Amino acid sequence: MRSWMFVLCLGCGAAQRPALHPATGDDLVGSWTEEVAIQMLSYALAPECRRDGGRWVEGDGCWFDGANTVNVTPVGEVSVEIVTTNAHMCSFEGKLTAVDGGWTAAPVEGGACELRFKVQGRLLEVSNNGECADFCGARAFLAIQAAHR
Repeated sequence: MRSWMFVLCLGCGAAQRPALHPATGDDLVGSWTEEVAIQMLSYALAPECRRDGGRWVEGDGCWFDGANTVNVTPVGEVSVEIVTTNAHMCSFEGKLTAVDGGWTAAPVEGGACELRFKVQGRLLEVSNNGECADFCGARAFLAIQAAHR
């Protein structure tokens, strides 16, 4: 007669949730969005701007609606996409680490850039250490003031 023994191991081999802050319990996992107005300096006339779906502001030119996004997986992988004037963009992919008061992320490919993430109520703030220009086009910068889910 053969007998079998099964062992149930809860959590064995399960991925950690570094996006759940161990000290505060704040959860960063999911998609965050910050709506932004994007000025397009290439439009000189209101009719062209409006034809392409923009909003003409007298004395200030053509504006379009856009969004900055942050996406965080349950295992702490993060991607950030930012669009600024004339659709200059930033794109960042990294891995989160919990620190006092929030998280930091270093780029997947390495380097000196470090992003800081802080949840305040229902809003997410993203800032950087000033070493992230390589992830952005001209006149763009990696920062988000108030993204929401």
